[in-house]
Amino acid sequence: MKDYPFGCQSEKEGKDIVIPVKLFDIGSAITWWLSEYDPEAKIAFCYVTGFFEDEWGTVSLEELESLEFEVQIKNLGTV
Repeated sequence: MKDYPFGCQSEKEGKDIVIPVKLFDIGSAITWWLSEYDPEAKIAFCYVTGFFEDEWGTVSLEELESLEFEVQIKNLGTV
């Protein structure tokens, strides 16, 4: 996600936001649609679906790595 540093899409809205990475738990409906990433902090800005509410926010990739379910990473296009 080197082409999508944290904050690079903050001026974009809706359909103009590029989602280069999709993470999802194959055992549930939870999906993280990553739009920006800070490799030093290991924090991504994303849209998450499958919890009580769908929302934009940040997620710690270290926290996701520590979860006890399987997460698949899918490249959604040329990055």
